[in-house]
Amino acid sequence: MNSLERGGLFVDLDGTLADSINLMGRVFQRFLDLKGIGAQAADFTSMRGRPLSDLVEFFRERHGLDCTEKSLLDDFYDLADQVYVDETKPLPGAGLLLEAAARRGRAVALVTSARGTVARAFLRRHGFDGLVRAVVAAEHVERSKPDPQPYLLAMSILAVGPTGSLAVEDSAVGARSAMAAGLPTWIIDHNGRSDAVDLPGVRGVAGSLEQIIPFL
Repeated sequence: MNSLERGGLFVDLDGTLADSINLMGRVFQRFLDLKGIGAQAADFTSMRGRPLSDLVEFFRERHGLDCTEKSLLDDFYDLADQVYVDETKPLPGAGLLLEAAARRGRAVALVTSARGTVARAFLRRHGFDGLVRAVVAAEHVERSKPDPQPYLLAMSILAVGPTGSLAVEDSAVGARSAMAAGLPTWIIDHNGRSDAVDLPGVRGVAGSLEQIIPFL
């Protein structure tokens, strides 16, 4: 079976492969505290799955901060990058899913709203870098999730189409991006709190990454 018949595996990072949602929430809260910004849990929930640039711009506009989006992003990354790499762990089944994809001849792309340097550092730290052929990160696209551009770019890099491929996402924003690119999409709901489980058009919902392996 050639690569176009086999298709690719397209996987989100935060909340899908990486147990980072709560950690990054704490880091972002610390960042907001340092900037004197108050935030509610609903603010984060409403922005789940969107790139950090959208979240930073949301708070900059809401609180009338006298600074640029870029300067805020730079300040946040200075605080967050090393914490992310040092403390973020893979979610259960992450390695098993990637290894199964390799055994079955599926090329894997990581499609994330994180920065590429952080995503690749996570992959290296946990020994996944040899299992992932491509990383499409925030800086690689002009239009982020839920726009289909990240997944369309990832398919182009892997030279595969939607037929026979599979995407795995944990958020409605990410799932909409993958489905808009034509990809059959599974929702991973590690903790029973995904906002995408009832999203029309998803291929299925799994409670662990291992449950997706039979569908590769």
